[in-house]
Amino acid sequence: MAERDRLTRQLAELDRRVEDRTTSLTRRFDAIDTILTKRGFVRGWALTERGEVLARTFHESDLLVATVVCDGILDGLDEASLAGLVSLLTYEHRSKDAPPAPWYPSRLVRERATQIEQIARKLVRDEERAGIPVTRLPDPTFLALAYAWAAGESFDVVIADEDLSGGDFVRNVKQLIDLLRQVGEVAPLAATRTAARSASDRLYRGIIAASSEVSGHGDAGSAATGATDAVVP
Repeated sequence: MAERDRLTRQLAELDRRVEDRTTSLTRRFDAIDTILTKRGFVRGWALTERGEVLARTFHESDLLVATVVCDGILDGLDEASLAGLVSLLTYEHRSKDAPPAPWYPSRLVRERATQIEQIARKLVRDEERAGIPVTRLPDPTFLALAYAWAAGESFDVVIADEDLSGGDFVRNVKQLIDLLRQVGEVAPLAATRTAARSASDRLYRGIIAASSEVSGHGDAGSAATGATDAVVP
């Protein structure tokens, strides 16, 4: 009798856990669906054109990236400016030291960076209210370096006064190349796709290309795919 009661209690506890987990998953799904619907990525059970962009974006901040792309924030930029702006979505400053003040090559890039920041903060607020993991905020720390490298500056000049090792620079540029190549595939405007592919080609030179060959990767995209953390020690 005692053994039967014990087993009955265990089964009841298992049923409760399954029900709680199912309810939690349902709530999370509903929260995500609400966020996607609000931003025009899904309509009912179908993907919109914006949703197709999101489905083809592979990044830790995929919803932010897709929103920035679909909202045209990356349109109408030269290659170096585009590389710098996209670096906001790939770089994360993790040093204990405060990052340097951000530098922008033009008023337009500054305005676009501000727009990305605003989009990200609105998304984070919605995620917090929904109780789901929040998107990392954009980081402009690497923008000046990405711009300079894409503009053709030498490696020594680019990192001359930076608290960044050569290995960290290479890793961050490869991650940037990877995302630019994705933008070059999914951006709605043909001109933006062309500019993104050209920007990735401009970045893939010198120490970046050499490091890919040494590591056995002839393509920077394959070397960067799957990388999610840009770490500054």
